[in-house]
Amino acid sequence: MQSLVYIHWTFVFAYTAVVIGTMIAVLMDNRQPVKTMAWLLVLTFIPVAGVLLYFFFGQNTRKERLISQRSLDMLSKRSMLEFAEQQNLHIPEQHRSLIQLFTNQSLALPFKNNEAEIYTDGYAFFFALLCAIGQARHHIHLDTYIIEDDPLGNLIADA
Repeated sequence: MQSLVYIHWTFVFAYTAVVIGTMIAVLMDNRQPVKTMAWLLVLTFIPVAGVLLYFFFGQNTRKERLISQRSLDMLSKRSMLEFAEQQNLHIPEQHRSLIQLFTNQSLALPFKNNEAEIYTDGYAFFFALLCAIGQARHHIHLDTYIIEDDPLGNLIADA
């Protein structure tokens, strides 16, 4: 009888370890937050079947992931090579912590003769953006979060 209790608790601990490991895998997977929450709820509230459903239907087995990882590796190696080849790169002491943050989070390495302007006011940003668009000769790279279909967004799009 006592060995039956040990077997029961062994299965409970093993199942709990599998569910927690699967939940960690779901959290570490790069997917939409809604899908992540849905899989976590399935794993939590549907015993045994939730784990089986995830292993059969929830894992991302497409090759896009491998291809994108390979491309990312190539891009980061290229950036590292270009970074290593820079001569006389001087990084001011006051900016070292910010550059270290960029390097650690997204492998954004510093390059000579680059500059960045930080705007804390929308009026100054859009005025400077329109001036820069007006001075562009070939193409424009714009990285922003939202451009609405409003007069200001249309002005930027038209420029």
